Amino acid sequence: MSDGLTFTLPTGREELVAAFLSVSDGAQQLMFMAIKLHSGQPGGELADRMLMMLRTDPRTRRRVRRVEGRLQKTEGFKEEIERQRSSK
Repeated sequence: MSDGLTFTLPTGREELVAAFLSVSDGAQQLMFMAIKLHSGQPGGELADRMLMMLRTDPRTRRRVRRVEGRLQKTEGFKEEIERQRSSK
């Protein structure tokens, strides 16, 4: 994300789930990527909890799996392009 762009997500389960469900697929992917970027980093415990909330809540579980699947395909596609470029 660029400097000056602020992206604020609710941290409570109900508010987070409601925000996730209220937006389009593309916005859900953006929300998930924003949370995932902070997960696993120093001070990222809140992001870790938010990911777990979205992955385990029965209302969001299926959508999160779909978003994660799309992200994995995108990452695999990028890696394949890099392999092809480096072999030239």
